[in-house]
Amino acid sequence: MVELVRDIRLIRILQWRSMVQNFSIMGAIFLAGGLYRLSEDDWTFSRLTAIYLPIGIALLAAALRLLVRGPIIYVDKDGVTENDV
Repeated sequence: MVELVRDIRLIRILQWRSMVQNFSIMGAIFLAGGLYRLSEDDWTFSRLTAIYLPIGIALLAAALRLLVRGPIIYVDKDGVTENDV
């Protein structure tokens, strides 16, 4: 279902939430894939493991950074946002 919103602050909050969810899910998938490859190769570091693990860790770190930072909402001093012009 498409939700039409006029307020730029709500749009930015929804974008932030979807970025956190996407980074978390993709990071967990890559991390699980890397750990699976590591266990299947008798705990020796293979080429796929070297690719999957850092990508998974980086995506989870990006999700955590976004979660801590929160959504960036720019509002001028007079209360005017980009959408009010």
